[in-house]
Amino acid sequence: MPDEAPSLRLSHPPTPIDWGVLLLAIALLAYGAQFASSTVPRARVVTALDGHLDLTLPAGWVGEEAGGEYHAHTSIGSLDRVVPTLTVSALEQEAPNAEPIPEGEFLGDAPPAPQEFSFDVAVAQMHTRRREAGVGYRVLDTTDGRAFGAARTAQNRFAMVTDPPGTVPGSAVIPEVVIGVDALIDLGDAGVFQLSLVGPAESWERTATILDGLAFSAEGAP
Repeated sequence: MPDEAPSLRLSHPPTPIDWGVLLLAIALLAYGAQFASSTVPRARVVTALDGHLDLTLPAGWVGEEAGGEYHAHTSIGSLDRVVPTLTVSALEQEAPNAEPIPEGEFLGDAPPAPQEFSFDVAVAQMHTRRREAGVGYRVLDTTDGRAFGAARTAQNRFAMVTDPPGTVPGSAVIPEVVIGVDALIDLGDAGVFQLSLVGPAESWERTATILDGLAFSAEGAP
């Protein structure tokens, strides 16, 4: 057999480790992780709407009360995508059905009395408002009973298609499928409150857990 030609192998000395650069990189990663954790809001309990609402906000959620309405949403997400959002407010129960009468004007008949509040009518109006807020509206299920510490609640879980936030009408954008819950909560003499929770369909099970930490009270703040 012919002798094999000797192979030529080049050996390179190992690259020395720059321990200073390595330690700096580790320090920067640790600082970044600590900064990220410090900027994400922690889970906490909030009381709003004159003490009628007690809510455990999960970590990553922020909320505020303004104009008689409590609004909360996740602080983690994209500005051009729907993020989980919770809104709670007192429902106006009385609305006069007659225009003000000018002073001194002759009246043949007495003005009609203001309409009495109807819980069932308010539920129907809640369905209508949500149906007009998007397309492809579908009712997934409805419940009527005791929940959230109230004597009576009506809940409507739905799915629909909506445009991303900030979309200009007529723009060529991909719509998003969302799932949500609309609810009316009857607290008797303390009034009726309306609740709305909406979030992306793909993360709805995680979004809906916020309802587990929500309770209403007819007593309110002392």
